Amino acid sequence: MADIASRLSDDETYRCLLTVPGVGPRTATALVTMVDVSLFDGDDRLASYCGLALADRRSGTSVDSTSAARSGKRQLKNLLIFSCNSLVGSKGRFGRYYDECRARGMGHRRALKGVARKRLGVIYAIMIDRVPYVEPPAGPDVENSAPCPQPTTPSRARTHGSGPCSGSTGD
Repeated sequence: MADIASRLSDDETYRCLLTVPGVGPRTATALVTMVDVSLFDGDDRLASYCGLALADRRSGTSVDSTSAARSGKRQLKNLLIFSCNSLVGSKGRFGRYYDECRARGMGHRRALKGVARKRLGVIYAIMIDRVPYVEPPAGPDVENSAPCPQPTTPSRARTHGSGPCSGSTGD
């Protein structure tokens, strides 16, 4: 994996992914080598491919969308969720989102999956636009404008900026 990461060091998408909190060389390498982002028309489709989308469970006329899908690329799903552990307790956007989910009564694993899904929306935008991640400013207007959504409606908020793609956090 280290050999592949060294070969990808000149790849613009790889360098931009390294700017996302919690995404290190291993996660960025997996995303660049396993995902052709041009095949997906949105982050919802990518989330389904990665196994982070919610699945509809039907029984008669009832539909429940709170269950995690068992489909998708298991290796990629596990990597995306596990890499969110480094965000727990952080003061950044994803750390605050984790805290909000926990405050609403979600368990640790379910909150991590929520953070992974939220972060995947940002990852999708970065892979499409090839620009580095820029942390949004933390303030009362930012915090109140995007509350933690209900578990049945994944968030698609994206924040990215422009500038050189450098830096590494996570993994």
